[in-house]
Amino acid sequence: MAVDLSRFQESFFTESAEHVETIESGLLALEQRPKDLDLLNRIFRRAHSIKGNAGMFHFTAIAELTHKMENILDDLRNEKMLVTAHVIDVLLRGLDGLKCLLDAAQGGESADETAIHVVEAELEACQKGSIASAQQRSSPEVAPKGSPPQTARWRMVQID
Repeated sequence: MAVDLSRFQESFFTESAEHVETIESGLLALEQRPKDLDLLNRIFRRAHSIKGNAGMFHFTAIAELTHKMENILDDLRNEKMLVTAHVIDVLLRGLDGLKCLLDAAQGGESADETAIHVVEAELEACQKGSIASAQQRSSPEVAPKGSPPQTARWRMVQID
């Protein structure tokens, strides 16, 4: 027996709007307090709620975009990425895309798919780029066996 969830959709949109507000204010605060794990966890939980509820209502685009945001938030929580102004900016752009998707779904319209794909690609690139940067910072370069020892090199330049 299939359950008709359409009567709960308005609650989903109301709750999602509250989550979006919390995520937005949380991201702005996180920029000032990048080490605040409690704040980061609150933001993550709100995104996770939107993603899960969107999936329940078959709002696939909302769930997919939120999942990409959630991946970055999870990497931040697990210190695989650092909170930077760039990461916050990308998450805020993702949040703008999420707002557009929520508005479109609530109005029974379609969102600008091209714009959403651009935001999703930016979220993915941010995550991949930040993880690669973190790995480079944490793994020291090892010279091949038998290589001469590395010495520091300085170059003096004249400034006119």
